[in-house]
Amino acid sequence: MKFFQDLPFVVFVGNPDLCINNECRASKSLEGNKSIRNIIIYTLLGVILTSAVVTCGVILALRIQGDNSYGRNNFDEVEMEWPFILFQKFNFNINDIVSKLSDSNIVIKGCSDVVYRVETLTLLQVNVVKGI
Repeated sequence: MKFFQDLPFVVFVGNPDLCINNECRASKSLEGNKSIRNIIIYTLLGVILTSAVVTCGVILALRIQGDNSYGRNNFDEVEMEWPFILFQKFNFNINDIVSKLSDSNIVIKGCSDVVYRVETLTLLQVNVVKGI
């Protein structure tokens, strides 16, 4: 070792990877730290990218499935089909309706009112009554 320490630096000019006074170990450890850091960064980017792709796929699948479900008649929709007549004069009084407003005749509860199913005996029709 003493022989190499006494040589002038000009002798080592053509050998760029030669280590002098253990300086190459420090540079190799720095390169190792850089490669580990790069591996961690690439792994995190891969996980984030994969998560984004999977999330977009799930959202797209839910939208497609949601669009298809409106075309089909669900059990509730088939059971609750009502003919819609805009204006019609009825010949019944309030007492005929009030007696039918019970929890068993609730069709739907909304934010503002409750809609009831009322069967009138005078007309023998089933009507929908909202918010009396």
